[in-house]
Amino acid sequence: LGSFTGESSPHEVLRDYLGDLGKPLLGGWPSGHGTPNLPLPLGARVRLDVSRGSLTLQQDLVARP
Repeated sequence: LGSFTGESSPHEVLRDYLGDLGKPLLGGWPSGHGTPNLPLPLGARVRLDVSRGSLTLQQDLVARP
């Protein structure tokens, strides 16, 4: 999940609304309504490492010629 304006930390929001899903969550990604607003590609293959707080793309986002 991206950044939340007006919130110093998204952890409480994540826990309250998504904590019961049993899925790994990474909050505070620098995208959304704040600055910086880095793109988060939807539908792309990624590797999520919640212990390191990292998200790594596993594919090219633009087709190579």
